Amino acid sequence: MEPLVITILAIVLMLTGCGKIDEEKANVSDGASVADISVANMSIADDAGTEASDNENDASSFISHERYQQAKDDKSGNYTAFLNNEKKAKVDCDDYVFESEEKKEYDFEELKELASDSTNLRENPCDSDYRYIDCGCDGEKELLIWVSKSEYGFGFVLKDEGGELYIRYVSESGEKFYEGICEDGYVSGFGKAGASLAIYDYGYLDKDARYHFFYTCQYYLALNLGMAGIEDEDVLNNNQLLVYSFGMYGDAKSEDSMCTDEGFVDTWIKKSFIDDGYKFYSKKELKERMLKRADEIGLSKLDIDEWKEDISREFDDEEK
Repeated sequence: MEPLVITILAIVLMLTGCGKIDEEKANVSDGASVADISVANMSIADDAGTEASDNENDASSFISHERYQQAKDDKSGNYTAFLNNEKKAKVDCDDYVFESEEKKEYDFEELKELASDSTNLRENPCDSDYRYIDCGCDGEKELLIWVSKSEYGFGFVLKDEGGELYIRYVSESGEKFYEGICEDGYVSGFGKAGASLAIYDYGYLDKDARYHFFYTCQYYLALNLGMAGIEDEDVLNNNQLLVYSFGMYGDAKSEDSMCTDEGFVDTWIKKSFIDDGYKFYSKKELKERMLKRADEIGLSKLDIDEWKEDISREFDDEEK
């Protein structure tokens, strides 16, 4: 099992560039909670704030009682006006956080109130941070705002377009899921579904801050009872399974999914999975599919290194 655990941990550590995930807390095999991870990473401005005196591109919103000053990355001044509650951003994405709301635009304070209400922890004030990111790697900056309370939080990506501000993407973190957004717009999510299933989601935001799904990895640290008709608990607990899906809500046995048998200690069970509709592939075949997917969604054309490092780490060690 050790090679698989190390490989998956490497994926988690890839998130370091997106949210400074603590290596020890990111150890899935040791049962760290996603809440621990999200708390360690909600304050994305902790590091940025200390660098503000040396780099005016970085800014922290902890000084809420003072007016925000326009940074170099805010060419039009619209983002700064939003932070000072002088300009509103229009909702331009589909996300459940806005579903029950009649409002179609928000200023900064209203957005924080919405996020606070959505966490069901209204009695405590929210913390809020922000930073500028470069979705689509085109040199035009977008504004990323984090609003968090306890282990819950929302990330809102604002796009300045034609003199108007638009909320184009919303990420969420909670007790069982954490999602980070890198400075280049690469999006990485990690969640836990039960005690033995870890789920990793990847995608990116293009130059218009629109989200493109890349792939999902489901990592079964132990097999579920009844998978492939297997009922023996010892067999279930001693074997692991990795499923890569290229459809947004891909089932493990769908045409968009590819499995690897590296986690099978009892190699004879592979036939049971094949008979049950699972499809297995070599590392070389998985890498080829990853590269094809990156071409399909336009990711390969951008100067984003995270996905390349991920694939190299996953599949280049011993291609077969």
